[in-house]
Amino acid sequence: MKARRVRAASAFVAGTFLVAACSSGGHGSGAPGSTGPSAGSGGSATTAASAGDGKVYNFRGANSTTADDAFGTSYTAFATCLATQSSGRIKLTMYQNATLGSDAEALELLQTGALDFTETTLTSTVLPDAAAFDLPYMFSTVEAWEKAVDGAPGDQIKQEALAKGMKILSFDEGGWREVYGNKDVKSVSDFKGLKIRTLQTPVYVAFFKALGAVPSPLAFTEVYLALQQHTLDAAETALPSMFGAKQYEVSKYVIVTNHAMSTVPWAMSTKAWNSLPSDLQAVVLSCDKARSEMQRKNQNESQKNMEQQLTAKGMTYVTIPLAPLQELAKSKVYPLATAPGEQALVAKIEAMN
Repeated sequence: MKARRVRAASAFVAGTFLVAACSSGGHGSGAPGSTGPSAGSGGSATTAASAGDGKVYNFRGANSTTADDAFGTSYTAFATCLATQSSGRIKLTMYQNATLGSDAEALELLQTGALDFTETTLTSTVLPDAAAFDLPYMFSTVEAWEKAVDGAPGDQIKQEALAKGMKILSFDEGGWREVYGNKDVKSVSDFKGLKIRTLQTPVYVAFFKALGAVPSPLAFTEVYLALQQHTLDAAETALPSMFGAKQYEVSKYVIVTNHAMSTVPWAMSTKAWNSLPSDLQAVVLSCDKARSEMQRKNQNESQKNMEQQLTAKGMTYVTIPLAPLQELAKSKVYPLATAPGEQALVAKIEAMN
């Protein structure tokens, strides 16, 4: 309970900072919960409304995590910033905790223009080249990941996303992905036969198959019940998300694998983006810059406190040799990156590191 209060307090402080930063733009004030502009140029032929037309844009956004984690608090602050900087012309209502459906469902809605904003961990299911970001052990530090997503590799994915109806505004930091559950895994051989929930992307499925596990791509919201009923032995995700979903209540062990940095694009539908006049597009970009900085800062802080918080909940941390996992990733998973665009992206990232 104490940890939750600390997390909520830090999120409040960061949120206050974001709103103050947005307010300094001199665009007037708006109601909390309203929404604002985004970045870049859209990918459709729709003509944006003329600047200063006074029209109010009502948008909907969705995410699959809780409203009080690093993702949820940043999206709430983003909506407030949009309303403030646009003088109430952009109103964003956020539907958090998967209330509009799973990641996959929200992504599909965004691509069709039926949803205006969402975060997603499933980018590579619609943009195969983005699988380069999912490759196990591609990044060794948070700084290396930031250099890639904020540089040319990230720009490449942003450009490709436009043709799929997605305007990626920024890349959120999901954190280092670990394995957790009810089996004590001490070496790579202990993965054999392990029934594990993985992210619903080909790279993650291939990696755990290479370890000898039995991967089951499952929506995150279904993991708690699967662990509770022992239809799964384990799951994998970034621990702050696991903590927010209270999956520690149905798990005994954290297996420290650090197998990937979770890359989470925050995107706007190109339909919604192209509907905005240029002055409001600038507002979206401005608000998202502040939001992205807030999200990464809070996620980093949350990640640092995870071991203390999860051991306090009764979980046991298990450290295993990583070299065998890294070798299997390189020999069994990396060769699957056969698309020219993905190979080029891998080469760019490796050169940066």
